[in-house]
Amino acid sequence: VSDNSFKIMSMLYLTPVIPLGPLSYIMGTTSMPLISFAKAKVAALPLTVLYVYLGAATGTLVAASEESENGDLKSKKGGVTELKVDPKLIFFGILCSIGSIALISIKMKKELQKILDQKRKDDEIFDLIH
Repeated sequence: VSDNSFKIMSMLYLTPVIPLGPLSYIMGTTSMPLISFAKAKVAALPLTVLYVYLGAATGTLVAASEESENGDLKSKKGGVTELKVDPKLIFFGILCSIGSIALISIKMKKELQKILDQKRKDDEIFDLIH
């Protein structure tokens, strides 16, 4: 992990399935330099901004679809706003998640294979010398 720490952390931070809190704690137990960890956090910022934007846009879409003729939101008893979620929106979100997981998994597998191949070459050279 310490040799390719920025690449590995960036890939892990861009994976939407892995919770970032526990991941950060686990990576804190490795020999990864703090500067690589901090750079990877900054590299994940665009994804965080995208999540915030999609969440805000989804809330706006759901609220806009529930507006009545006079522009007010429909309310249930007790003043609680009733929002309906469009199934197409949920399906699109699931497809985007699956696609991003697949792409990141493929890229991560290739990068880890490169690291393992390099490690094997280094071990072979070390064995030949000794």
